[in-house]
Amino acid sequence: MTSQRTLGLFVASGIILALYWVTFIHPFFPTTDGTMGHDHRGSLVDATIGFVHFHKDPWNIPWFTPASCAGNMFVAGASTPYVNVQQWLTFFINPLTASKINIMLFAGLGFLGTYLICRRRFNTDPIAAFLGASLFLFNGFFAYRMVIGHTAFHGYMLIPLIGYLLISRRDGNLGLECRNIMTAGVLIAYLILTASAFMLLTTGLCLVGILAIHTLADDTPGNPASRELKPYLPLTAAIAVALLISLFKITLTLSTASNFEREFYPLPGLHNFLDALTLPIRLLFFSTPDWETETQFLFTNYRWLINRHELEMGVGAPALAIMVFALVAARARIVEAAIKHRLAFIVLITVLILPITLNYYHPAWNELLKSVPIFKTFSLNVRLYAIYIPLVVLGVVLAFSMVRQYRLPICFAVVACTVATHWLVDRSYYSRQAYNPKVILQFYDRFRDSPDKIPPIRATSELQHASFEGDAFIIQNEMFVFGSSNIQCHNDIFGYRLEAFPKRELLAPNASVFQEAEGRFNFKNPACYVFPRENNCEPGDHFQSHQAEALKDFVAYRGLTFTTPGYQVVSNTVSFVSLMLVIFGIITLSIRFRGN
Repeated sequence: MTSQRTLGLFVASGIILALYWVTFIHPFFPTTDGTMGHDHRGSLVDATIGFVHFHKDPWNIPWFTPASCAGNMFVAGASTPYVNVQQWLTFFINPLTASKINIMLFAGLGFLGTYLICRRRFNTDPIAAFLGASLFLFNGFFAYRMVIGHTAFHGYMLIPLIGYLLISRRDGNLGLECRNIMTAGVLIAYLILTASAFMLLTTGLCLVGILAIHTLADDTPGNPASRELKPYLPLTAAIAVALLISLFKITLTLSTASNFEREFYPLPGLHNFLDALTLPIRLLFFSTPDWETETQFLFTNYRWLINRHELEMGVGAPALAIMVFALVAARARIVEAAIKHRLAFIVLITVLILPITLNYYHPAWNELLKSVPIFKTFSLNVRLYAIYIPLVVLGVVLAFSMVRQYRLPICFAVVACTVATHWLVDRSYYSRQAYNPKVILQFYDRFRDSPDKIPPIRATSELQHASFEGDAFIIQNEMFVFGSSNIQCHNDIFGYRLEAFPKRELLAPNASVFQEAEGRFNFKNPACYVFPRENNCEPGDHFQSHQAEALKDFVAYRGLTFTTPGYQVVSNTVSFVSLMLVIFGIITLSIRFRGN
């Protein structure tokens, strides 16, 4: 019977992952018109630029790139496109295929992580764990972020797996606990290296909430305060491991941020507190509001349209029905758990309230938020509603565990309704997306087997629109495929409209990079964006006339020679040594406790 159940679970898992592919990957990667979500313009181009650097100079880290902005940050930038799975895959396969594999890989990890945390840490039965894994897999936040091209959020699906690793094993094996903490630290470090500040805040709050729910669900006798704090010790240790591994990135980001101010966007919010309270319920369980008829009237203080993909969070209405059933049927047990584990209850309520309060708009409150470093660069807080998704899924699983009859039919019915919801709603917003990856994909195919023939950057350009083989394109960072570095480029730290692109006026468009004027070449020295003092320059300065050889190497993708401050050298060393030690520790402990 056990083997039959295991086989059934594998078959069901294969079917649900195949449904995921059919629902989200096949229709939109690309659409029937050959187009994709508009922000894939960034991820596919970055991955292809990384491919160029890897094959041109494989033994050096591409801190900077000549491919865009007439000299731009790459690994040294606020995001690190070079350190992610999609990039590593693109070294060997085309970026579109790499993107699809990356999404399915992390979707699968989200499914697996949710199943493991439900089954082995919350001690649910396989049916309940499968239900939770399926609901989390089909959450609207991850799915439609990937469709639209926000691939920096792919690490979101690691949250349940990290939670699984951080919750203590019941056998109390200290060696395996240490291995799990180090593994969780590596995963958190991956998030730091690949994601935005928003994702880090979301991940941290999700993990705190998951640990609080686990404490509340624990029916072990006794309630010492020290025991309620104990679950957060592994999280603290994992964060410490992650900070050591990613220290090089943290110091780079702080160095760059100190040279830029990106506080010129207002922070939108909801008109009243009731909307801030009810909107996440609607987004999680019901329909996504339309901009034309609803969203623009709900929000205030916005500069940019709050498009549909920003509000996709859904896990389906059946999930709400199960939770309501549990609240009614087990209200006495829930109150008892809240009283017994008061600290965990307060922590959970705090996590649940934060996204609501952060999305409420009041002039004084908004001004206070914009004075907080992590929020001053945000342009939208509604994404923080994604914190609720893993917590709601766990709530549904615990609620479903109370169901005693017709469990398997109910499970399949809930999953089927959730999947069907994505098929039945109008998804024309996504099918109408206009980014055409033809230019990038043809460039990759042309030079995949002969990367030594990739042309160097010879000139600057300033294009927003172009045509290629009869198709019209919106152009940003793609011009490197024609040997040109576009001034009308994209880098988040410069602002959506390049409001903070320093000394942009010094660049001559449609001119040779070696064109000289007033002792400088027609190309930015991107080291000045990050380490201006050490390189005797200011952010936005150009290569000087005496730096001809350095510029020649840089535009040929052979790296950039620049002066690195001592603290960055130390950070780089600490990160490398920490990663090696952690990997050694994980392997050693896995071998030592093999079979446990």
